[in-house]
Amino acid sequence: MDNHIPLRIHCRCFAEKVHPWIQNRLFTPYWRFYWNPTRGGFLRCDGEEMELDRDHFAVIAGYTRFDTFARAPFEQFYIHFNPDDKLPAPARKITLFPADPVLIARIGRFREAFSRPDAAIECDLLAHAILCEALLQMPGFSLRIPKQPDARIEKALRYLEIHLSDAPGNLEIAAAIGMNRNHFIRLFTAEMKESPQLYSRRKRVERACELLHFSDRSIDQIAEATGFRDRYYFTRVFSAMLRIPPGTFRKLRAHSNGELAP
Repeated sequence: MDNHIPLRIHCRCFAEKVHPWIQNRLFTPYWRFYWNPTRGGFLRCDGEEMELDRDHFAVIAGYTRFDTFARAPFEQFYIHFNPDDKLPAPARKITLFPADPVLIARIGRFREAFSRPDAAIECDLLAHAILCEALLQMPGFSLRIPKQPDARIEKALRYLEIHLSDAPGNLEIAAAIGMNRNHFIRLFTAEMKESPQLYSRRKRVERACELLHFSDRSIDQIAEATGFRDRYYFTRVFSAMLRIPPGTFRKLRAHSNGELAP
């Protein structure tokens, strides 16, 4: 059996004095987990306004368009992450559910450790423990994979993950897993509900989002790292998928106090 971690954490943080927290029409492939011990932070999605507070956890699914704003400075524990691609999306784009006192205590431990330079591993372990337990408690989020994927498609997915910067064609992927090209395309599309090249392009754009948001690499470097032939083609594909160009997406990470946007 392959070892498999169903969650990928991109960023975990305890932020203080967040204000004004203006992020309009956010639309990213990664998910967000929020817990605000103090009031003042708000989400807006599909015309509905939601205040974040200490009594509730909030989980925002990937590819959800929403706004954030603040009416007063607040504190926030947040995690940016992605669950396994095979898990079905929750019924609600934004889910608020009761905050577990045990997890709140763990967040308190995280907050104390976060201020220490030597506690990075402890913070990573705490973030995974908090997020895993919170998702187990989250209503409307199924942790059951609807169907066990074909072993050959699993192998193809691993191959694509390893070769994100190469952008392999269908013939190359099929050869790597020992299949005929046409048979591979039909099977992959049936299993994943999108063609191999659409899936590859989506995963490369998702990786580009991570690099734009969590690194200081140039757009040219990110285009090369994610298998696009130049920044112009990268910009065209990225803009078509996320409806904003990479440069604008990168600006989403900055807010008034110059820190990474939660």
